[in-house]
Amino acid sequence: MAIDDKSRIYDGFTTLKDRTRFPVTGRQKGIPLANNNIIRSIRPSKEYLGMPCKKITLDMPTITLIALVVIAAFVLTSSRALGDPCSELAHAKSFSFGATVRAGRVVSGEKAFSQVLHLPNPEACFREILKKGNAEGKMYALAGLRELNPAQFQIEAERLKGQRFSVVVLATEQRGVIERQSSESVIKQIGNGVFHRPAEFLKEHLLRDD
Repeated sequence: MAIDDKSRIYDGFTTLKDRTRFPVTGRQKGIPLANNNIIRSIRPSKEYLGMPCKKITLDMPTITLIALVVIAAFVLTSSRALGDPCSELAHAKSFSFGATVRAGRVVSGEKAFSQVLHLPNPEACFREILKKGNAEGKMYALAGLRELNPAQFQIEAERLKGQRFSVVVLATEQRGVIERQSSESVIKQIGNGVFHRPAEFLKEHLLRDD
């Protein structure tokens, strides 16, 4: 027990304010007060610790902002840990389905395409890729829209037909780009259903990481 005759008795149970309400007799002075009516806490007073007692309040906008920051950090961490198939597909190195070569490993967006098809809202991903993805990613997005929303596919296909660019349709890790085709040719193949069967298969079977 610590005693300060000038101001307070710091016994871990009471302060000077309590003594005003519950006077301490000469017999009790300097003795821990055991009266249950004035025992408030077993922790030392904040005033005794030299810390000001301030009440901190947060308004709803501040609480909402903190919650959004925490959620955003969690989502960012999760996407980095698990990988983002939509972002991966937007930067596909080639547009091909089931392609094989004798020497070398084919690189494409086929696995990411399959994973996007199994997302809660794959169409939203395809629409975003058509805005910001590379040429190969846009072709995958068109193939996906043809399966999910044929009417929207027609709109996007017509829009892209007016843009002339080449599309990598075969590439390997060892040799890089092997074959290119015009965007007009690839869009026509997608519209004719050339890639319908592999797209349908990937919609039913999720391709996982090797």
